[in-house]
Amino acid sequence: MMIFFITYLLISLIISFFSFGKRISFIEALLINLLLTPVVGIISVMKADNNIITHHYTNTSICAYCNVEVTDRGSLCPICRKEMEVTIIKDGKLGVA
Repeated sequence: MMIFFITYLLISLIISFFSFGKRISFIEALLINLLLTPVVGIISVMKADNNIITHHYTNTSICAYCNVEVTDRGSLCPICRKEMEVTIIKDGKLGVA
Protein backbone atom coordinates (compact mmCIF):
# COMPACT_ATOMS: atom_id res chain seq x y z
CA MET A 1 0.00 0.00 0.00
CA MET A 2 2.85 2.37 0.82
CA ILE A 3 4.54 1.69 -2.54
CA PHE A 4 1.31 2.59 -4.34
CA PHE A 5 1.07 5.92 -2.47
CA ILE A 6 4.73 6.81 -3.17
CA THR A 7 4.35 5.91 -6.85
CA TYR A 8 1.15 7.98 -7.09
CA LEU A 9 2.92 10.94 -5.49
CA LEU A 10 5.98 10.68 -7.76
CA ILE A 11 3.83 10.46 -10.90
CA SER A 12 1.85 13.49 -9.72
CA LEU A 13 5.05 15.47 -9.10
CA ILE A 14 6.51 14.55 -12.49
CA ILE A 15 3.33 15.62 -14.29
CA SER A 16 3.23 18.86 -12.28
CA PHE A 17 6.76 19.76 -13.42
CA PHE A 18 5.45 19.91 -16.99
CA SER A 19 3.28 22.88 -15.95
CA PHE A 20 6.29 25.25 -15.88
CA GLY A 21 5.89 27.77 -18.70
CA LYS A 22 2.14 27.19 -18.83
CA ARG A 23 -0.74 29.25 -17.51
CA ILE A 24 -1.41 26.64 -14.85
CA SER A 25 0.83 26.86 -11.80
CA PHE A 26 2.80 24.00 -10.30
CA ILE A 27 0.61 23.96 -7.18
CA GLU A 28 -2.60 23.92 -9.21
CA ALA A 29 -1.32 21.06 -11.35
CA LEU A 30 -0.18 19.15 -8.27
CA LEU A 31 -3.56 19.56 -6.59
CA ILE A 32 -5.36 18.39 -9.72
CA ASN A 33 -3.05 15.38 -9.90
CA LEU A 34 -3.48 14.49 -6.23
CA LEU A 35 -7.20 15.17 -5.78
CA LEU A 36 -8.31 13.85 -9.14
CA THR A 37 -6.13 11.42 -11.06
CA PRO A 38 -2.81 11.88 -12.88
CA VAL A 39 -4.68 11.23 -16.14
CA VAL A 40 -6.80 14.34 -15.53
CA GLY A 41 -3.59 16.15 -14.52
CA ILE A 42 -1.92 15.27 -17.82
CA ILE A 43 -4.95 16.51 -19.75
CA SER A 44 -5.15 19.78 -17.79
CA VAL A 45 -1.42 20.50 -18.21
CA MET A 46 -1.44 19.69 -21.93
CA LYS A 47 -4.56 21.81 -22.53
CA ALA A 48 -3.17 24.83 -20.64
CA ASP A 49 -1.89 27.62 -22.85
CA ASN A 50 1.72 28.77 -22.79
CA ASN A 51 2.59 31.92 -20.88
CA ILE A 52 2.55 35.04 -22.99
CA ILE A 53 5.70 37.10 -22.57
CA THR A 54 5.68 40.51 -24.19
CA HIS A 55 8.37 43.14 -24.18
CA HIS A 56 7.64 46.62 -25.39
CA TYR A 57 10.66 48.31 -26.90
CA THR A 58 10.72 51.64 -28.67
CA ASN A 59 13.89 52.84 -30.33
CA THR A 60 14.13 56.59 -30.35
CA SER A 61 16.97 58.93 -31.02
CA ILE A 62 17.48 62.20 -29.16
CA CYS A 63 19.60 64.96 -30.61
CA ALA A 64 22.08 66.27 -28.04
CA TYR A 65 22.15 69.71 -29.68
CA CYS A 66 18.54 70.64 -30.41
CA ASN A 67 16.88 68.03 -28.10
CA VAL A 68 14.55 66.67 -30.79
CA GLU A 69 13.22 63.14 -30.28
CA VAL A 70 12.97 61.11 -33.50
CA THR A 71 11.73 57.53 -33.88
CA ASP A 72 13.40 57.02 -37.28
CA ARG A 73 16.45 54.81 -37.53
CA GLY A 74 18.60 57.53 -39.03
CA SER A 75 21.73 58.64 -37.24
CA LEU A 76 21.50 62.31 -38.24
CA CYS A 77 19.11 64.86 -36.79
CA PRO A 78 16.62 66.05 -39.43
CA ILE A 79 16.81 69.62 -38.08
CA CYS A 80 20.46 70.37 -37.31
CA ARG A 81 22.05 67.45 -39.26
CA LYS A 82 24.27 66.40 -36.33
CA GLU A 83 24.65 62.87 -35.01
CA MET A 84 22.10 61.64 -32.47
CA GLU A 85 22.46 59.10 -29.67
CA VAL A 86 20.19 56.06 -29.72
CA THR A 87 17.89 55.68 -26.74
CA ILE A 88 15.90 52.53 -25.93
CA ILE A 89 12.63 52.86 -24.04
CA LYS A 90 11.51 49.59 -22.43
CA ASP A 91 8.21 49.51 -20.56
CA GLY A 92 8.30 53.25 -20.03
CA LYS A 93 11.85 53.25 -18.64
CA LEU A 94 14.52 55.21 -20.48
CA GLY A 95 18.02 53.90 -21.12
CA VAL A 96 20.86 54.95 -23.40
CA ALA A 97 22.31 52.27 -25.68
